Amino acid sequence: MRRHVGFISLAVLLLVHTLLPQFGRSVAVAQQGGQAGGEASSALQVTLAPDSMTLGWMLTRDEQLMALPLRWRMADGVSLPYAAWLIALPPGSDATAVQVDVAQLETAHRASLELPRGDEIAVSLPLPMNWPLHVEFAGVMRGVPLARVLFFPARPDPNGWQLATALRARVHWPTPHDRPPSTQLALSDPLLRVIAAQVVNPSAVGSASSPSGAVESRTAGYPFLLVDVAQPGLVFLTRAMLASAGFTVRSPHTLRLRRGDDEVAMGWEGDDDDEFEADERLLFYAQPRFSRYVSHDTWILEDVGIPTPRMVTRTATPGDLPNGALRADFLFEQNQLYTPNCGCRPPLNRDGDRWVWTSLQRGQSWTQALALTTPVSGPATLTLWFVGYTDAPQSPDHRAQVWLNGTLAGEATWDGRRAITATFAITLAPSGNALTVVLPGLPEVNVEGMWVDALSVRAETDGVGLEGQPMYGEGLPHAYRLGFMPNYLLDVTTPTRPVRLIQWQADNGGARFADPVEGLPRTYVAFTEATAPLQVRAPAVLDPAQGNLHIVAHADLLPALAQLIARRRSQGFEVVVQTTQALYDHYGDGRMDPAAIRAYFAARYRSDSPRPAYALLVGDGTFDPKRYQAASPATLLPAFLVEVDPFLGETAAENRFVTVDGNDALPDIALGRWPTNTFTETQLLVSKTLSYEDALLMPGERRVLFVADDADAAGNFPAKAISLAGAVPTTHITVTALMTAPLVLTTTRTMLLDQWSASRLVAFVGHASPRQWAAERLFHLDDTPSLSPADALPIVIGLTCYTGRFQELQNTLDEALLRAPGRGAVATWGATGLTIASGHDPLGRGFIATWLAGGRLGEAALAGKLRLSAGGLYLDLLDTYILLGDPSLLPNRRWATQAIYLPVIQR
Repeated sequence: MRRHVGFISLAVLLLVHTLLPQFGRSVAVAQQGGQAGGEASSALQVTLAPDSMTLGWMLTRDEQLMALPLRWRMADGVSLPYAAWLIALPPGSDATAVQVDVAQLETAHRASLELPRGDEIAVSLPLPMNWPLHVEFAGVMRGVPLARVLFFPARPDPNGWQLATALRARVHWPTPHDRPPSTQLALSDPLLRVIAAQVVNPSAVGSASSPSGAVESRTAGYPFLLVDVAQPGLVFLTRAMLASAGFTVRSPHTLRLRRGDDEVAMGWEGDDDDEFEADERLLFYAQPRFSRYVSHDTWILEDVGIPTPRMVTRTATPGDLPNGALRADFLFEQNQLYTPNCGCRPPLNRDGDRWVWTSLQRGQSWTQALALTTPVSGPATLTLWFVGYTDAPQSPDHRAQVWLNGTLAGEATWDGRRAITATFAITLAPSGNALTVVLPGLPEVNVEGMWVDALSVRAETDGVGLEGQPMYGEGLPHAYRLGFMPNYLLDVTTPTRPVRLIQWQADNGGARFADPVEGLPRTYVAFTEATAPLQVRAPAVLDPAQGNLHIVAHADLLPALAQLIARRRSQGFEVVVQTTQALYDHYGDGRMDPAAIRAYFAARYRSDSPRPAYALLVGDGTFDPKRYQAASPATLLPAFLVEVDPFLGETAAENRFVTVDGNDALPDIALGRWPTNTFTETQLLVSKTLSYEDALLMPGERRVLFVADDADAAGNFPAKAISLAGAVPTTHITVTALMTAPLVLTTTRTMLLDQWSASRLVAFVGHASPRQWAAERLFHLDDTPSLSPADALPIVIGLTCYTGRFQELQNTLDEALLRAPGRGAVATWGATGLTIASGHDPLGRGFIATWLAGGRLGEAALAGKLRLSAGGLYLDLLDTYILLGDPSLLPNRRWATQAIYLPVIQR
């Protein structure tokens, strides 16, 4: 979390979740004050039973006059008190299965409620319809539907606030009747045990749905190979190409080509027999789709066993049709700026990308030479794609003037933070064309900024120099002339069903052809020769095994994992190992895409027994997988980039790889990643992990270190750290390194460095950037070499912003801790985005409690997210908090016993 983030101010909210698994007794709900460690109150009494909870709420007059302690954010930015619970429901249920019966409700009026420090920002949520108890659906996790019950005893009215001063109510829900309260399924699935620990009715968790038994793969059923193509064009395939990929052809006429789910019509140059002879060829038109992750597209060639349709032909004799003009697009684009780095939640670009050419602010201009690939002059159409990244109160608040060769072509005005398309009629000079974009400003708009994404010129052409580039006909039937003689002339209005034109006319070294009589305008391409594809390859091998631990790695890193795989199998795990390319080939369309990895987990979750419980991704990824910037490393396993951060917009949301049950953000598999780039880095993390498991710990190493930034408007971080430390079980030693004044920075740093490597867990609470804790540089990634070496390094959790942002092009703090040989951390848990401090508390409490109680690392992360989900607030943290580590790792509990040294006597 940053100290100052432009126009974003940060709230201080203490979010307290009350999760009570006890049945059949009355308990007082401790209500923490506006700052951690406040006085406890017993205003709320809760009694639990397997199918219900009874609430009693009573405020004395003194309590009505004080600032109510528990905080719940309303749509108008005002905080209200609240408490929350999670309920497990039978399969197929939703929130309507939970009933609320209110026996008594007494209210009072308050003109205002005191707000805690820093509560001026808006975190908008809709005002619940039901009051003071509200039930809503939280989602499905691991087959278990979950509902949350929210209690908020105050709400705004036209004259101030309405308080619930007394309440007696019963909340009840259905229970399954077809099984005993505890089942073997619940006991055997470790993630169901995590859910059971976080709900008020744990016996209901055993009713999770069973796997379906159906394995889903996009390529199941037919032998296939893959064809990669980087440039648009007419592509040929030969028998030798297919044979080199290990593909046996029964008959060329039973081969089917598709791109994704769309079948692509192929041409055939050969005879009608069933032998694919050496001089015969298959032809197809390739128009690669845009991808954020790679610069090529992939087609799937499969043998379906029956004859498949081929490319059709059409007579294109021009006859007496009037002459028309073909037009082609000349695109100008550079990808130099990654828009989410603005921290302003920018909109998508025209192609769904997040990269733009240049940035302009009020009063600035930008000039670009229009050097076309073939000589063009005369009338043309200019299209520009702009993205506004500021949003001033005035409307409109953006104005861009477009000049060509010193003449104003026009201007575009628009309002807000959005992408627009601006089109102008222009006249091109024979040479030396230059385009200028100017932001002259608007009255009273003091802040204005926009990006130029790309521009395009559509002009008349005879096709010379544009072989393979689409050319566009007119709206009525015409004849067109090409300035060269093609061997292949195609109508590609429907790119997957091209039509080969025949019987066109030679014309003085060129060619004349005609439109059809209907379906206009049409799109044409011309070629002198077909080209070979980028690659013809067999699909990567997919492991059909089933297991509870799935490891997905880039093939180059897989050999480094041998010791880890052997260790996990020796511990009883059923380990399934897949390469990333196997998942792209079998569960995607053959190209790098995080959606293919997610599809794999979804299919295995639905079909396998046991279901995947833990998943480790091995390989680094960045927000620049196509390496637009020279400094960008290769992406070995892509980050799941999604617009989930309420402030930044897009960030890495690893959680989305495993949200495979229900339409929600609850993870269904415990996921971790090792963001490694080389065999050596991967081997290092294997070594760190195994050393952690094998180390014999001394009693003094039972430490949990809490580190805190100094207090400010975003939170009393030392108090939060002390509160978290108070929940650590007595089996461990808590150590705090707190910045309580600027003068103690050196002291806090020294304590942090001294205690780090002897700690089993290090938790930081406060502000951060991607590379350091606290604005004062309490700890920076450059400090990692100063840490003491240890065999059992700590788990490091950042209850802060940014430090888990592994998708950055430069090293981040969490990555540096992982990659430091013998030092740093064995795993980290942190945020990839900008977060609110109040959401950190339930995350931290759930994680720390589960980890120190003996849960595996992935289970601790799931427990933190469930604890967060219970309250229904700051749910973006479900996506932005990520585990960089092995989710199957158990806490090391190999404590050394008291040593007894006997004297040695020598004669």
